[in-house]
Parts: sequence; structure tokens; C-alpha cells
Amino acid sequence: MPVIWWVLAGVVVLSLVVLAIALVPVLKRLVRLRSEMTALQARAAEGEALRLRLEELTADAQIVRERLENFRTDSR
Repeated sequence: MPVIWWVLAGVVVLSLVVLAIALVPVLKRLVRLRSEMTALQARAAEGEALRLRLEELTADAQIVRERLENFRTDSR
């Protein structure tokens, strides 16, 4: 009977080793993907900030155009 327990323990340990060997590449890839995701989120936030700044500058440019047009109209 004790031999069966040793065999079962060996099977369990071997299964855990195989599982660990299979999971190591997956975990490494997840770590890399997480760092890439963080970098992409930072770039997306920067892009959003630039988009908002562009909208502000476009609105300011429109105001300047309108004032210039009014100035030209008033000068005539």
C-alpha cells in the first residue's frame, strides 16, 4: 500500500512541475503585455490631452479670424 502513495505523490509532483513549466512563458508574456498596455494608456492619455489642446487652439484661431474680419469690415 505505501508504494501506491509514493506513486501518487510522484504523479502529483510531476503534474505540478509540468504545469509550472507550461505557465512560465504565459506569465512572462502577461508581464510584457501589462507593461505595453501601461505605455499605450499613457500615449492615449497624451493624445487625448493634445486633442483637447487642438480644439482650444482651433477655437482661439476662429475668434482671431472673426476679429480680423470685423476689423477689416470696420476699416472700410
